[in-house]
Amino acid sequence: MTAPHIVDPASVLAEALSDASPDLMRSLLQTMINVG
Repeated sequence: MTAPHIVDPASVLAEALSDASPDLMRSLLQTMINVG
């Protein structure tokens, strides 16, 4: 039996942010700050 493929949330997030527009990154960061 093989182990399931484990996705690293941090690497997925980093990859998504690297592809995202600066405006999206800024919006996401602002949202995280407001929620925190």
